Amino acid sequence: MAEVKNLTSAHVLTRVSGSLAGKIAYWLFTALVAWEMALGAYWDLFQIPYVRDVFTHLHLPFYFLIIMGIWKLPCAVVLLIPGFLRIKEWAYAGAFFTYAGAAVLHLSAGDGPGGWAAPAIYALFTVASWTLRPPSRRLAVAIGFEEQHTKPKKSKMIGYWVATSVLALAVISGGVSEWTDYTYTIKGMLSLGYPIYFTRLLGTWKIAGAIVLLAPRLPLVKEWAYFGIFLDMSGAFMTHIICHSASYHLIWTGIFSVITVVSWALRPDTRKINDK
Repeated sequence: MAEVKNLTSAHVLTRVSGSLAGKIAYWLFTALVAWEMALGAYWDLFQIPYVRDVFTHLHLPFYFLIIMGIWKLPCAVVLLIPGFLRIKEWAYAGAFFTYAGAAVLHLSAGDGPGGWAAPAIYALFTVASWTLRPPSRRLAVAIGFEEQHTKPKKSKMIGYWVATSVLALAVISGGVSEWTDYTYTIKGMLSLGYPIYFTRLLGTWKIAGAIVLLAPRLPLVKEWAYFGIFLDMSGAFMTHIICHSASYHLIWTGIFSVITVVSWALRPDTRKINDK
């Protein structure tokens, strides 16, 4: 009884994922998500009538299908192949953002279960695959507070906090402007072909992501936050290229895409997880 009481949730998940049933469930959910991602990449890149009808219903621009399709195929490949543990975390994050976001958009458009149920189910499949992934396919535990670590150079820490503070400020201000219907932001989104309700989803994720970046610890959640912010910034960069926006839009979204990478690369040991 004492042994059972001392089991942590991590131990329980390790035992479940290591069992035959856990392995079968893991590969079942992973195969379903990977297959849907690969098929979705084909549908999006070739803009088949079904996805065009869905995007017309949701009032989303067709060029957004190209951006999504470009990301989906690598996601499917990374989920299936061995290794690339950190990139797997990013793939899981991207898949969850895609499915959860699709469910929210259908709900925002007033759709019933026929619209939002399928993406919601695939979001759950993504979480199930991530939860059941075996030890060989997950990043190591956080290092830093639990283990000895090298104290970073002062210059590196200054660079990290400058980049992170600038990034968090930009992301939070963007999220707030989207939630408060700031005129300039709304006009900009409408000019790019996106519906106003789309800004609520972006605004929520931006504010949540910035909070995670600034909070201590939470290294695994930070991986998801960094990748989500990079998707947002790089996606905005590609959007402005496709829409032939003014050059300053490309400059700023490009700069913040780079700052995201710089903040991630300079993060100290207490804010990262080991991929060795």
